Amino acid sequence: MNRSPAGRKARADRRLAVDAAMVLGLLALMGRPYLAAPVHAWIGAGLTALSAAHHLFSRGRYRGRRHTPLRTVQVALRVLLLAAVLALGYSGARMTWPATALWPAGGGLPLARRLHILGAYWGFLLMGLHLGVQWHTVLAAVRRRRPARAARLDRAGVWFALALLAAGYGIWVVIKRDLLAYLFLQTEFVFYDYGEPAALFYLDYLALLGLWVFIGHYAAKSLRPPRPEHSAVQTGAER
Repeated sequence: MNRSPAGRKARADRRLAVDAAMVLGLLALMGRPYLAAPVHAWIGAGLTALSAAHHLFSRGRYRGRRHTPLRTVQVALRVLLLAAVLALGYSGARMTWPATALWPAGGGLPLARRLHILGAYWGFLLMGLHLGVQWHTVLAAVRRRRPARAARLDRAGVWFALALLAAGYGIWVVIKRDLLAYLFLQTEFVFYDYGEPAALFYLDYLALLGLWVFIGHYAAKSLRPPRPEHSAVQTGAER
């Protein structure tokens, strides 16, 4: 394995690319009314396969390193996220193809429906937290590509203001869409407004993702040991 700085950067970029693909896939799946059934099914299958492969090829990250509080949280998030995506994939297949050689026809659909709701909404929450815990690497990548512009935005507090705005809107989305009812399975059916434009629906869910990222990022900052003063760079995005 290439342990040089360039090799570590390349691996970090690949992990971010995989995480971005998983976020986009799960975000697309949340808008069930806007996807044809075969498209929804294939995106779900691809997300399940990508998540399983990602964890399989990253299994070395679960061992061989000191388990700080932050690392324990990271491992727990990865394991829980994998469980949520696998539950989502199984339940989606169970409902899409109710009778195959893998399971008998008939029973099992009520359980699959419950698993699908839990897998979707908890998976989306966990994905946002997982992304938030790694958000410092996203910020670092932005700064590498646009150092001067990023520094100006940092000093002006633009990133922090946008993060607060997204998190505040995300809280409103939780209330407006009654998402706690789905997270805690107070209902077994998801209710959609079929007259709602797709752009507004996905804007709400992007804000919701922003809320989970915000929580994950600042929770990770509270667990991450402080850097020495001579190497610390305070920025508006990391306040």
